Amino acid sequence: MLLLFIIFLSIIIGLLVVFGILFIIAGLWAKNKIKKLKSESEIAKTSEGKIEYVVLGEGTPLLIFHGAPGGYDQGFLMENFVENGFQVIAFSRPGYLRTPLNGHRSYNQQAKLAASLLDHLQISECVIVGLSAGGPVALRFVLQYPSKVISIILMSAVTKKYIPSDYQSNSLLGKIYLSNLGGVLIGYFMSLSLRKWPKRVLKSFLKLETTFPKETINELTKEISKDPDQMNWFKHLVETTIPLSARKEGLKNDIQILSELETLPLGYIEKTILIVHSKNDADVEFSHAQNIMERSKNTEFYESHGLGHLVWLGLDRKQMYEKVFNFIRKYN
Repeated sequence: MLLLFIIFLSIIIGLLVVFGILFIIAGLWAKNKIKKLKSESEIAKTSEGKIEYVVLGEGTPLLIFHGAPGGYDQGFLMENFVENGFQVIAFSRPGYLRTPLNGHRSYNQQAKLAASLLDHLQISECVIVGLSAGGPVALRFVLQYPSKVISIILMSAVTKKYIPSDYQSNSLLGKIYLSNLGGVLIGYFMSLSLRKWPKRVLKSFLKLETTFPKETINELTKEISKDPDQMNWFKHLVETTIPLSARKEGLKNDIQILSELETLPLGYIEKTILIVHSKNDADVEFSHAQNIMERSKNTEFYESHGLGHLVWLGLDRKQMYEKVFNFIRKYN
């Protein structure tokens, strides 16, 4: 009996040691990643408060409202915009990375903070770009500050009330992911998986972000994994969602205000809106694109045949980017 107890105790101690080592490694990874994120951005002290941002390139300015989770670092995903003569202004929405959440929980307050950043940068008008969960605040900005808007681009964007699935909000995995310890560990293993098994990570994302059948997902995974540019972009995208410890306050707030989103008066928007969306989007359903096309005056639509919610990837990505670039030039 004593021998069994000793064996059991040894196993428990061994597991605790392994877990402790993993947590130390993951903690160091998160610390170094956050340090790097801080080194690549600036903090503007505006009339509405502090806001973290980065400005890339020169040309027609684009103000980027990132998705969830995210941060200013999603601006680096838009290098091809910079290469095509546009300026990317990417900022961390409240609660993400180094932009404080306090006082900026609502879409109205977030739009006001974004406007103060433009004033700080002495930019009078720009193209508004709303990505995924950044759609509502981008549209609120357009409604509150029409004189600052050249045109609007919505990519896989939320345009109406969005209620996360019960699995996302209340599952054990979801709660672990949103905890400090769980978020660090999951983020570390996700980053590790991107280096060791990127193809598997891509396939997992496609299962979540598209409505494609298993056979199509397998084919797309095989095709995309052969393209170094697309795989590098995908890896970078995933890296902009971790570590969650530095992004979770913004994510929690987004989950709440997305589910409480009131109907936006889209009919008052005068500037032209380009909508890029896929009918195979399993995250932000196509009804969000239909909502704004039916209720807004001036819209253009590009149906993505890419990877569901990930409209930036896929066989038609070059045509998609060409459409977006031409749209910006047309209304500039």
